[in-house]
Amino acid sequence: MKKVSKGVGVFLFFCLFIFSFFALGKDKVEIQLREVLIQAEKINVNLEKEEIEGWGNISLELYPYKIRGEALRFNLKDEKGYILKPEGREGPFIFKGKMAFLSPSRINVERGYFTTCDLPSPHYHIKAKKIEFYVGEKVIVRDAFFYLGSVPLFWSPLYVYYLKKKNRVMLPDVGYSKVAGGYVKAGYIFYPFKDTEGVFRLEYRKKKGWATGLELNYSSGKKEGDASLYCFKEKNAEALRGIVRVKYFHFIPTSSLLKLNIDYLSDKDILDEYFSNLPFEERQIFPSFFALDLRKGEKRFFLQIQKRFNDFDDYYDILPRLKLNLLHPSVSFKGLYVKADTEFANFLGDDSHIKRLFSSLDFSYPLTFLRYVKFEPNLGLDFFLYEEDKSQKFNVVNYQELKLSLSFKGKTKNLSHLFSPTFKYFRLKNSSVDFPLLDWREEEAEDRELFEVYLQNSFFWKNTPLFYLNL
Repeated sequence: MKKVSKGVGVFLFFCLFIFSFFALGKDKVEIQLREVLIQAEKINVNLEKEEIEGWGNISLELYPYKIRGEALRFNLKDEKGYILKPEGREGPFIFKGKMAFLSPSRINVERGYFTTCDLPSPHYHIKAKKIEFYVGEKVIVRDAFFYLGSVPLFWSPLYVYYLKKKNRVMLPDVGYSKVAGGYVKAGYIFYPFKDTEGVFRLEYRKKKGWATGLELNYSSGKKEGDASLYCFKEKNAEALRGIVRVKYFHFIPTSSLLKLNIDYLSDKDILDEYFSNLPFEERQIFPSFFALDLRKGEKRFFLQIQKRFNDFDDYYDILPRLKLNLLHPSVSFKGLYVKADTEFANFLGDDSHIKRLFSSLDFSYPLTFLRYVKFEPNLGLDFFLYEEDKSQKFNVVNYQELKLSLSFKGKTKNLSHLFSPTFKYFRLKNSSVDFPLLDWREEEAEDRELFEVYLQNSFFWKNTPLFYLNL
């Protein structure tokens, strides 16, 4: 902010004083000078000190932040001041406190708390003796208690959160666990490329030994990727233990997708031993594969290659799997809809080699009566041809489905209601009980017969969905 001469400053403050004098009778007084805007129920202006005091429903805007409070003292010359019982937002954080000291690039909150949850009673918050917001840069918290709801979880003497992407050393994490004993964890965060964040980790566990790790995270538009490498040198162990995990998604226009997943582990227990704090689903070991799913309209071409990298993996190698449409997936012949797919897969196991050719045909003929009744008969056939150890097996799975839907509508001036009961009958018959399931789930191949009822209740206000009640 540019400095103004003393004469000009006195003149401006005189104008502000006159304005405040006539505005005192209003509900709120407003004063603005360059980037500073102050609103309050009452404002006093000290022309000699170039200082403003305010009381009641304070609102201070000092670019780039805005703070509310109960009382304020602010020096326009130095652009510094304080506010009592401040409330505001900096970056993703919402904060409150007993007092805050202000400057253009810094907010120091005394005895306050902050959170990213904007509910009246936040799900979590951090309460601290001192919170230092370096505007647009970082947040430093001293003497901090971390709360889940109203329950304190843990305490930290110092906590730093960076708002801007900047290479930096992570604060050491010192602690104790039953499995590792005492431990020290350190790291370095860096940004090697645009849209890529990396973390190098160095850790020591008293009961285990040394560990190093490298993590990379990439996100840009419709591309997302994660890669991690960990190496563990344990005490009294000759061999290293380690993990390599890679996940990559690329969403291609027209609903197509490229996907890569690699899970390599030196042994199956390493995730539970070293990463027990992760959610259960992140500690699961998934098949390693490459998949390309190309779609144009409803046409589809699918390629998958799956490879076992771990000695303890119990799934098949798939080299490769190809899937495409024999016909357009929804070909209509005078109301009769036909869908057709075909697939070839080559499965390799420890002691087996199975080739599978799969084709499916699906026929449906939906009929509508009097706009309120819809009848949808459906017939499907799945053909399986297997070749295992130069012997062939053939299997057919057939299914029938009958669906009857009714539709009743009611409407007042603005409110409308749709009630639609649906009755469905499904029957599946498998011609062979001993054909290899491979990647099929067992329940998908079992003979079954079922009857379902589905009730849909939809309410609309001026043709806009209001709420649903479905059974």
